[in-house]
Amino acid sequence: SGDLSGTHISGDKNFAVFGGNSWTEVPTGCAFRDNLLEQMFPISTWGKQFVTVPSDKVLFDVFRIMASEDNTSVEVQSSSNIQSFNLNAGEYVEYQNSQPSYIIGNKPVQVAQFNIGETCGGYSLGDPSMLLLNSIEQRRDTVTLFNSRFQDISENYINVVISTEDFPFVTLDGAPIPASARTGTVGANGEFTYIQLQVNEGAHTIISQACGVIASAYGYGSVESYSYGGGANFNSINVNPIPDGGCLNDTVFFDANLPDSRYRFFWDLGDGNTSTASRFNHFYPSLGTYPVELIIEDQCQGTVDTLNKDLLISLREAVSVSGPGLVCVGEGFSLEATDLANASYEWQGPGQYYSESQFPEIRSATLTDGGTYSAIGIISGCATYPAEVEVEVAPLPKPNLGSDTIFCNLDSATVITPGDFPNYHWNDNSDGSELNVIDEGTYWVEVSDENGCAASDTIILRQQCPTEVFIPNAFSPNMDGFNDFFEVFGHDIIRMKIQVFDRWGNHVFTGNSQQESWDGTHNGKIVPAGVYVWVLEIEGYYENGEIYTDHQSGTLTVIK
Repeated sequence: SGDLSGTHISGDKNFAVFGGNSWTEVPTGCAFRDNLLEQMFPISTWGKQFVTVPSDKVLFDVFRIMASEDNTSVEVQSSSNIQSFNLNAGEYVEYQNSQPSYIIGNKPVQVAQFNIGETCGGYSLGDPSMLLLNSIEQRRDTVTLFNSRFQDISENYINVVISTEDFPFVTLDGAPIPASARTGTVGANGEFTYIQLQVNEGAHTIISQACGVIASAYGYGSVESYSYGGGANFNSINVNPIPDGGCLNDTVFFDANLPDSRYRFFWDLGDGNTSTASRFNHFYPSLGTYPVELIIEDQCQGTVDTLNKDLLISLREAVSVSGPGLVCVGEGFSLEATDLANASYEWQGPGQYYSESQFPEIRSATLTDGGTYSAIGIISGCATYPAEVEVEVAPLPKPNLGSDTIFCNLDSATVITPGDFPNYHWNDNSDGSELNVIDEGTYWVEVSDENGCAASDTIILRQQCPTEVFIPNAFSPNMDGFNDFFEVFGHDIIRMKIQVFDRWGNHVFTGNSQQESWDGTHNGKIVPAGVYVWVLEIEGYYENGEIYTDHQSGTLTVIK
């Protein structure tokens, strides 16, 4: 469940794919588990020939062989037997093997080697590990590996594969291969030699002065292990390097994508001309289709491959393109190019913009995305003349209702406005250039400019008037219904305390709120007429909403 082995992944840009398992047993049923992780090799670098070398000290390794194409025939040649498999694209075969082997495929394959969990392989050290093997076709002249001492690794090894005839020309750390190394030959005629080395921790360099080496490093510890390949050339050996075509009156670039130190080339360019170079330019003087043939000789393998392709020389007109014309900042837009069927496309634009899509999209435009975009269509290597389209990215309007603030609605409505714009839409669905505010709350407006670009702003208004206080200077507590009580008039008072004293300083009344008024009595009796003194402590608001505390005093006349 969840096994993605055999999945084909492709993209229009370079990317890396990692495969493995977060916690798995090797082989199935073994109680020892570990996480496995390897970067997958591109199919273009897979090979047809592999030599597998068993891991030292263990009884066997587990191998997987995966095919890249349908009708792939694979043969695994070991000293004791020969196994044959037929695979389609994405299919794989898994088997156990304890012997060195030579793997041959009629089409490109990938081979993986798995170390065994501790004790399951008949040895007291180790744990599962995963290694993608490099093909014989991808040998390197020099390989440097690092054998680790970390994670309790106590034993380190290197496996090496070379052509048998190259043995005298291979060195390990500047010296011949030591006599203590375990060696043997592989292949029907013993054409390859494998070398098993137990080494000390640290860096080791293997150099071939002939056709190159394949090397891998691995090591064991108590329920620990590691393994990795020592690098490969990763040449694109499974693609036809003959170009699809070119344009009339232009040169066509030919590149075998292989090193001429190992390979020989013979190009028949289909117009009577030939070449033995690995890379060169060639000019075709006339329109038409040219049958090109490339013969590649691998001087190390002694093999010859022949590749063919019809190369088309054509004459192209400009591709047609279209775009949005004008967009607002933050909006997405798409471009469109139209050419003949099966064309590929290349777009270039502002800020080093590049895309190979026929319909490229920019999800959220910025001002730097405005400018000229040009596109070409490409068929059989021949590109059209570039066609251009202008895209203007307009800035958004900037409405400004100001900062959140307070207002007082006692005298008149408060007016808010975002600035001067062609169109307005307020939260109450009105469309004027300003809004009269009576109640506190959250208000917003969306404006749009002459380009149709819209933006909004929000303000929170809290009603808060400045504190006002009025204290009468006389009252007549005769219960005639007119001016019978002494009280504090005002609004927006947070807290207050008013006290009244007679002319001798005797306290006659205290009120702690506006609702508490004095009826002119003290101890149940009407006080004598005359002048009294009041003292007020008050907490209220300034016009800017800040809170203040104040002390006031004055005189009060009691009239009978």
